Amino acid sequence: MVKIKMNNVTWILILGLLFSYSCKEKKEKTMAVATEDNGIPLTVDTDASIIYWTGFGPKTMHHGTLKLKEGILYIAGDKIKLGGFTINMNTIKCTSITNEKDRLKLERHLNRSDFFDIIRFPDAQFTLTQCEVVANNDSVTHHIGGHLELKGLDKGLSFDAKITKDGDVYKAVSRPFKIDRTQWGINYGSNTIYDEMQSSIVNDSIEIKVEIIARAKNPK
Repeated sequence: MVKIKMNNVTWILILGLLFSYSCKEKKEKTMAVATEDNGIPLTVDTDASIIYWTGFGPKTMHHGTLKLKEGILYIAGDKIKLGGFTINMNTIKCTSITNEKDRLKLERHLNRSDFFDIIRFPDAQFTLTQCEVVANNDSVTHHIGGHLELKGLDKGLSFDAKITKDGDVYKAVSRPFKIDRTQWGINYGSNTIYDEMQSSIVNDSIEIKVEIIARAKNPK
């Protein structure tokens, strides 16, 4: 049940899951800064990229996916200088419920104002601010830091990822990491927010895994 400006960092930044421009003005402002003078542009492949989420209850858990709307990264040498990506919250799906009626019921609830309020906030955005190389680790190549703007609130987060390159195609896969949804005002069922026990308790933590594919905009 989820959502996800960069600086120097090896392409892993890509993964820094999500340069979502939550509004047109913000996008125009960001893109005005992110010119090709900042390095070689990489376009995020929104069809191939995906975000996996897992939400936890007292006796069960649900998991699903989100897709990206757009994203761009800039690389200078082996460093990522700028970038980010936008998450399309309207694509949220639950893949753990096989009964269609029950699945649609949960997905509609996730869309409501007491969860992601997708009518008001259709996009989420991740902005990369830090990307550090992790040495001597086969499963993790970079440590990513940045900001996730979700439901109009901007909070910092960090995670580890592995980044690989095949020709002009870059792939970044994060290690599973958790965010506290209440930091973004998603308070439904939280027993840390409400004093009284509710009928439906939902763990404050949401587990996230991000897979980003990006390609050179004009490969030779």
